[in-house]
Amino acid sequence: MSTNDAQADRQGPTIYCKNDPSHPFEFTCDEEPHMLGMQHGGPIGYIPLQIGQVFEDLEGGQYEIVRKLGWATNSSVWLAKHKRGLDERYVAVKILTVNYTRGIESGEFFELEVWRRFREVHYKSKAKPEASVHPGLKHCVVPQTVFTAESPHGTHLCFVTEPFGSTLDELQVGQPGFTFPLHVVKRAVRQTLLALDFLHTELDLVHADVKAGNLLIHLDTRTENIERYLRGHPSETYPPRSAPELWSGPIITVKSQPLPNMGLKPSLDNLNVSLGDFGGAVPLNRISPDIKIVTPPLLRPPELLLDHAWSTPIDIWAVGCTVFECLTGASLFQVERTPNLDETHVHLGRMVEHLGPFPAAFLKKCSKHADYFDDSGMPLRVPEPLGTGPLESWFGNFLHVRENLSDEDVRATCAFMRRCLAIDPAERATAAELLQDGWFEESR
Repeated sequence: MSTNDAQADRQGPTIYCKNDPSHPFEFTCDEEPHMLGMQHGGPIGYIPLQIGQVFEDLEGGQYEIVRKLGWATNSSVWLAKHKRGLDERYVAVKILTVNYTRGIESGEFFELEVWRRFREVHYKSKAKPEASVHPGLKHCVVPQTVFTAESPHGTHLCFVTEPFGSTLDELQVGQPGFTFPLHVVKRAVRQTLLALDFLHTELDLVHADVKAGNLLIHLDTRTENIERYLRGHPSETYPPRSAPELWSGPIITVKSQPLPNMGLKPSLDNLNVSLGDFGGAVPLNRISPDIKIVTPPLLRPPELLLDHAWSTPIDIWAVGCTVFECLTGASLFQVERTPNLDETHVHLGRMVEHLGPFPAAFLKKCSKHADYFDDSGMPLRVPEPLGTGPLESWFGNFLHVRENLSDEDVRATCAFMRRCLAIDPAERATAAELLQDGWFEESR
Protein backbone atom coordinates (compact mmCIF):
# COMPACT_ATOMS: atom_id res chain seq x y z
CA MET A 1 0.00 0.00 0.00
CA SER A 2 1.34 3.45 -0.86
CA THR A 3 0.20 7.06 -0.69
CA ASN A 4 1.04 10.27 -2.48
CA ASP A 5 1.75 13.55 -0.70
CA ALA A 6 -1.04 15.64 0.76
CA GLN A 7 -2.19 18.41 -1.54
CA ALA A 8 -1.88 22.10 -0.74
CA ASP A 9 -5.68 22.45 -0.82
CA ARG A 10 -5.85 20.19 2.27
CA GLN A 11 -7.18 17.19 0.35
CA GLY A 12 -5.65 14.05 1.75
CA PRO A 13 -3.46 11.50 -0.01
CA THR A 14 -4.64 8.78 -2.36
CA ILE A 15 -4.12 5.28 -1.01
CA TYR A 16 -3.35 2.54 -3.51
CA CYS A 17 -4.04 -0.93 -2.13
CA LYS A 18 -2.68 -3.93 -4.05
CA ASN A 19 -2.56 -6.46 -1.24
CA ASP A 20 -5.20 -8.50 -3.04
CA PRO A 21 -4.30 -8.61 -6.78
CA SER A 22 -7.84 -9.70 -7.62
CA HIS A 23 -9.30 -6.64 -5.91
CA PRO A 24 -6.98 -3.61 -6.20
CA PHE A 25 -8.50 -0.28 -5.26
CA GLU A 26 -7.63 3.32 -4.56
CA PHE A 27 -9.09 5.61 -1.93
CA THR A 28 -8.57 9.38 -1.82
CA CYS A 29 -8.76 10.65 1.73
CA ASP A 30 -10.75 13.78 2.51
CA GLU A 31 -7.85 14.97 4.65
CA GLU A 32 -5.29 13.15 6.83
CA PRO A 33 -5.35 9.32 6.44
CA HIS A 34 -6.52 8.63 9.99
CA MET A 35 -7.80 5.20 9.01
CA LEU A 36 -4.29 3.85 8.33
CA GLY A 37 -2.69 1.69 11.01
CA MET A 38 0.62 -0.11 11.39
CA GLN A 39 -0.50 -2.85 9.02
CA HIS A 40 -0.96 -0.39 6.15
CA GLY A 41 2.42 1.33 5.87
CA GLY A 42 2.72 4.86 4.54
CA PRO A 43 2.03 8.00 6.64
CA ILE A 44 0.31 6.10 9.40
CA GLY A 45 -0.93 6.71 12.87
CA TYR A 46 -3.07 9.86 12.77
CA ILE A 47 -5.54 9.88 15.62
CA PRO A 48 -9.11 9.20 14.41
CA LEU A 49 -10.90 11.88 16.45
CA GLN A 50 -14.48 13.05 16.55
CA ILE A 51 -15.95 16.25 17.96
CA GLY A 52 -16.91 15.89 21.61
CA GLN A 53 -14.20 13.42 22.60
CA VAL A 54 -12.55 14.20 25.93
CA PHE A 55 -8.95 13.65 27.06
CA GLU A 56 -7.39 14.07 30.48
CA ASP A 57 -3.85 15.12 31.37
CA LEU A 58 -1.80 13.96 34.35
CA GLU A 59 -2.82 17.02 36.38
CA GLY A 60 -6.54 16.34 36.12
CA GLY A 61 -7.26 18.81 33.34
CA GLN A 62 -9.85 17.78 30.75
CA TYR A 63 -9.79 18.63 27.06
CA GLU A 64 -13.04 18.46 25.11
CA ILE A 65 -12.44 18.49 21.35
CA VAL A 66 -14.63 21.16 19.70
CA ARG A 67 -13.04 21.81 16.30
CA LYS A 68 -10.30 20.64 13.95
CA LEU A 69 -7.86 23.41 13.08
CA GLY A 70 -5.67 21.57 10.56
CA TRP A 71 -3.21 18.79 9.91
CA ALA A 72 0.34 18.34 8.65
CA THR A 73 2.82 15.60 7.87
CA ASN A 74 3.17 14.29 11.43
CA SER A 75 0.20 15.65 13.35
CA SER A 76 -3.30 17.04 13.45
CA VAL A 77 -4.25 20.13 15.47
CA TRP A 78 -7.52 20.55 17.36
CA LEU A 79 -9.30 23.28 19.29
CA ALA A 80 -10.32 22.05 22.71
CA LYS A 81 -12.10 23.46 25.74
CA HIS A 82 -9.77 22.98 28.68
CA LYS A 83 -11.48 22.47 32.03
CA ARG A 84 -9.75 22.34 35.39
CA GLY A 85 -11.91 23.00 38.41
CA LEU A 86 -13.91 26.15 37.71
CA ASP A 87 -11.46 27.37 35.07
CA GLU A 88 -12.46 27.00 31.41
CA ARG A 89 -10.54 28.26 28.40
CA TYR A 90 -9.80 27.33 24.81
CA VAL A 91 -6.50 25.74 23.83
CA ALA A 92 -4.96 24.12 20.77
CA VAL A 93 -3.91 20.48 21.03
CA LYS A 94 -1.32 19.22 18.56
CA ILE A 95 -1.67 15.42 18.44
CA LEU A 96 1.26 13.59 16.89
CA THR A 97 0.98 10.47 14.78
CA VAL A 98 1.90 7.14 16.34
CA ASN A 99 4.90 6.90 14.00
CA TYR A 100 6.22 10.32 14.98
CA THR A 101 5.57 9.67 18.66
CA ARG A 102 7.70 6.55 18.39
CA GLY A 103 10.39 8.56 16.63
CA ILE A 104 10.53 10.92 19.60
CA GLU A 105 10.62 8.03 22.06
CA SER A 106 13.52 6.43 20.15
CA GLY A 107 15.53 9.67 20.09
CA GLU A 108 15.16 10.31 16.35
CA PHE A 109 13.34 13.61 17.02
CA PHE A 110 13.63 16.05 19.92
CA GLU A 111 10.25 17.75 20.29
CA LEU A 112 9.71 16.40 23.81
CA GLU A 113 13.17 17.53 24.90
CA VAL A 114 12.42 20.96 23.44
CA TRP A 115 9.27 21.14 25.57
CA ARG A 116 11.23 20.23 28.69
CA ARG A 117 13.66 23.07 27.99
CA PHE A 118 10.77 25.49 27.50
CA ARG A 119 9.19 24.31 30.74
CA GLU A 120 12.40 24.80 32.72
CA VAL A 121 12.83 28.36 31.43
CA HIS A 122 9.13 29.08 32.00
CA TYR A 123 9.31 28.06 35.65
CA LYS A 124 12.45 30.13 36.15
CA SER A 125 10.83 33.14 34.48
CA LYS A 126 7.98 33.11 37.01
CA ALA A 127 10.47 34.01 39.72
CA LYS A 128 11.90 36.92 37.73
CA PRO A 129 10.59 40.46 37.21
CA GLU A 130 8.77 40.62 33.88
CA ALA A 131 11.32 43.07 32.50
CA SER A 132 14.12 40.52 32.92
CA VAL A 133 12.37 37.73 30.99
CA HIS A 134 13.79 37.31 27.48
CA PRO A 135 11.41 39.12 25.07
CA GLY A 136 11.69 36.27 22.57
CA LEU A 137 9.79 33.89 24.84
CA LYS A 138 6.45 35.51 24.00
CA HIS A 139 7.19 35.04 20.29
CA CYS A 140 7.51 31.25 20.57
CA VAL A 141 4.61 28.82 20.47
CA VAL A 142 5.25 27.44 23.93
CA PRO A 143 3.68 24.07 24.85
CA GLN A 144 1.84 24.55 28.15
CA THR A 145 1.65 20.87 28.94
CA VAL A 146 2.09 17.47 27.32
CA PHE A 147 0.04 14.31 27.73
CA THR A 148 -0.57 11.07 25.86
CA ALA A 149 -3.73 9.78 24.21
CA GLU A 150 -4.59 6.29 23.04
CA SER A 151 -6.28 5.31 19.78
CA PRO A 152 -6.74 2.05 17.85
CA HIS A 153 -3.37 2.81 16.22
CA GLY A 154 -1.38 3.22 19.45
CA THR A 155 -0.06 6.02 21.65
CA HIS A 156 0.01 9.68 20.60
CA LEU A 157 1.93 12.51 22.22
CA CYS A 158 -0.23 15.62 22.63
CA PHE A 159 1.16 19.16 23.00
CA VAL A 160 -1.12 21.87 24.40
CA THR A 161 -0.62 25.52 23.36
CA GLU A 162 -2.69 28.65 23.18
CA PRO A 163 -4.76 28.92 19.98
CA PHE A 164 -3.36 30.89 17.05
CA GLY A 165 -4.78 32.17 13.78
CA SER A 166 -3.36 31.65 10.32
CA THR A 167 0.29 31.34 9.42
CA LEU A 168 2.16 34.28 7.94
CA ASP A 169 2.27 32.69 4.48
CA GLU A 170 -1.50 32.12 4.58
CA LEU A 171 -1.97 35.77 5.54
CA GLN A 172 0.29 36.81 2.66
CA VAL A 173 -1.92 35.09 0.09
CA GLY A 174 -4.72 37.51 0.95
CA GLN A 175 -2.60 40.65 0.55
CA PRO A 176 -2.59 42.85 -2.57
CA GLY A 177 -0.03 41.44 -4.98
CA PHE A 178 0.61 38.58 -2.53
CA THR A 179 3.14 40.80 -0.72
CA PHE A 180 3.35 42.65 2.60
CA PRO A 181 4.18 46.32 3.13
CA LEU A 182 7.74 46.88 4.29
CA HIS A 183 6.79 47.99 7.81
CA VAL A 184 4.79 44.78 8.32
CA VAL A 185 7.72 42.62 7.19
CA LYS A 186 10.05 44.47 9.54
CA ARG A 187 7.66 43.90 12.43
CA ALA A 188 7.29 40.16 11.74
CA VAL A 189 11.02 39.65 11.13
CA ARG A 190 11.99 41.49 14.31
CA GLN A 191 9.67 39.27 16.34
CA THR A 192 11.07 36.19 14.61
CA LEU A 193 14.61 37.24 15.46
CA LEU A 194 13.62 37.77 19.10
CA ALA A 195 12.30 34.20 19.12
CA LEU A 196 15.47 32.90 17.48
CA ASP A 197 17.75 34.75 19.88
CA PHE A 198 15.82 33.14 22.74
CA LEU A 199 16.10 29.67 21.17
CA HIS A 200 19.78 30.05 20.27
CA THR A 201 21.02 31.59 23.52
CA GLU A 202 18.58 30.55 26.25
CA LEU A 203 17.53 27.08 25.08
CA ASP A 204 20.60 26.15 23.01
CA LEU A 205 18.43 25.03 20.08
CA VAL A 206 18.48 25.24 16.31
CA HIS A 207 14.93 25.55 15.00
CA ALA A 208 15.91 24.23 11.53
CA ASP A 209 12.52 24.98 9.93
CA VAL A 210 12.17 28.76 9.97
CA LYS A 211 9.70 29.85 7.30
CA ALA A 212 6.57 31.96 6.95
CA GLY A 213 4.50 28.79 7.25
CA ASN A 214 5.76 28.31 10.81
CA LEU A 215 5.06 31.88 11.96
CA LEU A 216 1.64 31.90 13.61
CA ILE A 217 -0.58 34.95 14.04
CA HIS A 218 -1.57 35.90 17.59
CA LEU A 219 -5.31 35.95 18.30
CA ASP A 220 -7.58 37.74 20.71
CA THR A 221 -8.22 34.48 22.58
CA ARG A 222 -10.79 35.67 25.08
CA THR A 223 -13.26 32.85 25.64
CA GLU A 224 -16.30 34.94 24.72
CA ASN A 225 -14.75 35.88 21.35
CA ILE A 226 -14.02 32.27 20.42
CA GLU A 227 -17.43 31.06 21.59
CA ARG A 228 -19.19 33.76 19.58
CA TYR A 229 -17.33 32.66 16.47
CA LEU A 230 -18.01 28.97 17.07
CA ARG A 231 -21.74 29.59 17.44
CA GLY A 232 -21.81 31.20 14.01
CA HIS A 233 -19.40 28.73 12.41
CA PRO A 234 -19.98 25.25 13.85
CA SER A 235 -17.62 22.35 13.26
CA GLU A 236 -18.29 20.20 10.17
CA THR A 237 -17.49 16.68 9.03
CA TYR A 238 -17.29 15.13 5.58
CA PRO A 239 -19.99 12.64 4.57
CA PRO A 240 -19.27 9.14 5.96
CA ARG A 241 -17.46 6.80 3.58
CA SER A 242 -16.83 3.09 3.45
CA ALA A 243 -13.59 1.21 2.74
CA PRO A 244 -13.62 -2.14 4.57
CA GLU A 245 -10.08 -2.83 3.34
CA LEU A 246 -8.93 0.13 5.47
CA TRP A 247 -11.41 0.54 8.31
CA SER A 248 -14.12 -1.73 9.66
CA GLY A 249 -16.72 0.97 10.25
CA PRO A 250 -17.75 4.17 8.51
CA ILE A 251 -14.85 6.54 7.81
CA ILE A 252 -15.79 9.92 9.26
CA THR A 253 -13.32 12.76 8.78
CA VAL A 254 -13.63 16.10 10.56
CA LYS A 255 -13.06 19.15 8.35
CA SER A 256 -10.14 21.46 9.01
CA GLN A 257 -11.57 24.84 9.99
CA PRO A 258 -8.87 27.22 11.23
CA LEU A 259 -9.84 30.15 13.40
CA PRO A 260 -9.79 33.57 11.71
CA ASN A 261 -7.27 36.19 12.79
CA MET A 262 -9.51 37.63 15.49
CA GLY A 263 -8.35 41.05 16.64
CA LEU A 264 -5.94 41.66 13.74
CA LYS A 265 -6.38 45.09 12.15
CA PRO A 266 -6.73 45.24 8.34
CA SER A 267 -3.65 47.48 8.31
CA LEU A 268 -1.70 44.72 10.11
CA ASP A 269 -0.22 47.40 12.36
CA ASN A 270 -0.88 45.23 15.42
CA LEU A 271 0.49 42.03 13.85
CA ASN A 272 2.21 39.74 16.33
CA VAL A 273 3.70 36.39 15.34
CA SER A 274 5.16 33.43 17.19
CA LEU A 275 7.56 30.85 15.84
CA GLY A 276 6.07 27.37 16.06
CA ASP A 277 6.54 23.76 14.96
CA PHE A 278 9.55 22.51 16.89
CA GLY A 279 9.32 19.05 15.35
CA GLY A 280 12.61 19.55 13.53
CA ALA A 281 14.39 21.53 16.25
CA VAL A 282 17.76 20.17 17.35
CA PRO A 283 19.61 20.82 20.63
CA LEU A 284 23.08 22.17 19.94
CA ASN A 285 24.67 19.30 21.85
CA ARG A 286 22.80 16.74 19.72
CA ILE A 287 23.88 17.95 16.27
CA SER A 288 25.48 15.11 14.33
CA PRO A 289 25.77 13.90 10.72
CA ASP A 290 22.93 11.45 11.39
CA ILE A 291 20.37 14.14 12.23
CA LYS A 292 17.44 14.30 9.83
CA ILE A 293 17.23 17.85 8.46
CA VAL A 294 13.71 19.20 7.91
CA THR A 295 14.74 22.57 6.44
CA PRO A 296 12.80 23.06 3.16
CA PRO A 297 15.11 22.62 0.15
CA LEU A 298 14.77 26.20 -1.13
CA LEU A 299 15.69 27.56 2.32
CA ARG A 300 18.79 25.41 2.80
CA PRO A 301 22.04 27.34 3.16
CA PRO A 302 25.36 26.41 1.53
CA GLU A 303 26.58 24.48 4.56
CA LEU A 304 23.69 22.02 4.31
CA LEU A 305 24.13 21.56 0.56
CA LEU A 306 27.91 21.05 0.76
CA ASP A 307 28.15 18.96 3.92
CA HIS A 308 29.80 21.58 6.11
CA ALA A 309 29.33 21.78 9.89
CA TRP A 310 26.04 23.52 10.69
CA SER A 311 24.39 25.16 13.67
CA THR A 312 22.22 28.21 14.48
CA PRO A 313 23.30 30.16 11.34
CA ILE A 314 21.00 27.94 9.24
CA ASP A 315 18.06 29.71 10.92
CA ILE A 316 19.46 33.12 10.02
CA TRP A 317 19.82 32.14 6.35
CA ALA A 318 16.14 31.18 6.36
CA VAL A 319 15.24 34.61 7.76
CA GLY A 320 16.99 36.28 4.83
CA CYS A 321 15.09 34.12 2.35
CA THR A 322 11.82 34.85 4.16
CA VAL A 323 12.34 38.63 3.96
CA PHE A 324 12.70 38.31 0.18
CA GLU A 325 9.61 36.11 -0.12
CA CYS A 326 7.41 38.38 2.01
CA LEU A 327 8.31 41.48 -0.02
CA THR A 328 8.22 39.95 -3.51
CA GLY A 329 5.91 36.94 -3.32
CA ALA A 330 8.65 34.85 -4.97
CA SER A 331 11.39 32.51 -3.82
CA LEU A 332 14.85 34.05 -3.65
CA PHE A 333 16.42 31.11 -5.45
CA GLN A 334 14.57 29.87 -8.54
CA VAL A 335 15.61 26.22 -8.57
CA GLU A 336 14.52 23.62 -11.08
CA ARG A 337 15.98 20.37 -12.33
CA THR A 338 17.29 20.51 -15.90
CA PRO A 339 18.22 17.64 -18.25
CA ASN A 340 21.89 18.21 -17.39
CA LEU A 341 21.81 19.55 -13.83
CA ASP A 342 20.22 18.39 -10.60
CA GLU A 343 18.59 20.77 -8.12
CA THR A 344 21.72 21.16 -5.99
CA HIS A 345 23.86 22.29 -8.94
CA VAL A 346 21.16 24.79 -9.90
CA HIS A 347 20.65 25.97 -6.32
CA LEU A 348 24.36 26.64 -5.78
CA GLY A 349 24.56 28.33 -9.18
CA ARG A 350 21.72 30.69 -8.22
CA MET A 351 23.54 31.51 -4.97
CA VAL A 352 26.63 32.52 -6.95
CA GLU A 353 24.48 34.53 -9.38
CA HIS A 354 22.70 36.50 -6.65
CA LEU A 355 25.26 36.59 -3.82
CA GLY A 356 28.67 36.31 -5.50
CA PRO A 357 31.55 33.79 -5.42
CA PHE A 358 31.95 31.29 -2.61
CA PRO A 359 34.96 32.00 -0.36
CA ALA A 360 37.76 29.50 -0.94
CA ALA A 361 38.37 29.13 2.80
CA PHE A 362 34.74 28.09 3.29
CA LEU A 363 34.78 25.60 0.41
CA LYS A 364 37.85 23.88 1.84
CA LYS A 365 35.80 23.00 4.92
CA CYS A 366 32.98 21.44 2.84
CA SER A 367 33.35 17.71 2.23
CA LYS A 368 31.30 17.91 -0.99
CA HIS A 369 32.93 21.01 -2.48
CA ALA A 370 34.76 19.04 -5.19
CA ASP A 371 31.42 17.73 -6.47
CA TYR A 372 30.23 21.24 -7.30
CA PHE A 373 33.16 23.71 -7.41
CA ASP A 374 36.57 23.90 -9.06
CA ASP A 375 39.78 24.95 -7.30
CA SER A 376 39.11 28.62 -8.03
CA GLY A 377 35.75 28.48 -6.28
CA MET A 378 33.62 28.62 -9.42
CA PRO A 379 30.75 26.16 -10.00
CA LEU A 380 31.72 23.17 -12.11
CA ARG A 381 28.38 23.23 -13.90
CA VAL A 382 26.56 26.52 -14.20
CA PRO A 383 22.80 26.75 -14.81
CA GLU A 384 21.56 29.12 -17.46
CA PRO A 385 21.49 32.56 -15.81
CA LEU A 386 18.11 34.02 -14.99
CA GLY A 387 19.37 37.38 -16.19
CA THR A 388 18.47 38.93 -12.85
CA GLY A 389 22.02 39.33 -11.58
CA PRO A 390 23.04 40.25 -8.04
CA LEU A 391 20.57 40.34 -5.16
CA GLU A 392 20.11 44.11 -5.45
CA SER A 393 19.03 43.91 -9.12
CA TRP A 394 16.90 40.79 -8.61
CA PHE A 395 15.06 42.31 -5.62
CA GLY A 396 14.75 45.81 -7.04
CA ASN A 397 13.11 44.68 -10.29
CA PHE A 398 9.97 43.26 -8.67
CA LEU A 399 6.87 45.38 -9.38
CA HIS A 400 5.83 45.65 -5.72
CA VAL A 401 9.34 46.72 -4.75
CA ARG A 402 9.61 49.31 -7.57
CA GLU A 403 6.22 50.82 -6.76
CA ASN A 404 6.33 50.81 -2.96
CA LEU A 405 9.93 51.02 -1.77
CA SER A 406 12.26 53.99 -2.09
CA ASP A 407 15.80 53.54 -3.36
CA GLU A 408 17.02 53.85 0.22
CA ASP A 409 14.53 51.19 1.36
CA VAL A 410 15.80 48.83 -1.34
CA ARG A 411 19.42 49.50 -0.40
CA ALA A 412 18.82 49.00 3.33
CA THR A 413 16.70 45.90 2.83
CA CYS A 414 19.29 44.28 0.56
CA ALA A 415 22.05 45.13 3.04
CA PHE A 416 20.03 43.47 5.79
CA MET A 417 19.38 40.37 3.67
CA ARG A 418 23.07 40.09 2.80
CA ARG A 419 23.92 39.99 6.52
CA CYS A 420 21.56 37.00 6.77
CA LEU A 421 22.85 35.42 3.57
CA ALA A 422 26.61 35.41 4.08
CA ILE A 423 27.87 32.29 2.30
CA ASP A 424 30.20 31.31 5.14
CA PRO A 425 28.09 30.64 8.26
CA ALA A 426 30.95 31.98 10.39
CA GLU A 427 30.40 35.38 8.74
CA ARG A 428 26.61 35.36 9.07
CA ALA A 429 25.13 37.77 11.61
CA THR A 430 23.52 36.37 14.74
CA ALA A 431 19.92 37.08 15.70
CA ALA A 432 21.11 39.46 18.42
CA GLU A 433 23.32 41.34 15.97
CA LEU A 434 20.53 41.64 13.41
CA LEU A 435 18.15 43.03 16.03
CA GLN A 436 20.49 46.02 16.31
CA ASP A 437 20.43 46.67 12.55
CA GLY A 438 19.31 50.14 11.53
CA TRP A 439 16.78 48.54 9.17
CA PHE A 440 14.42 48.14 12.13
CA GLU A 441 14.54 51.73 13.37
CA GLU A 442 11.13 52.73 12.02
CA SER A 443 9.42 49.49 13.13
CA ARG A 444 10.23 49.50 16.84
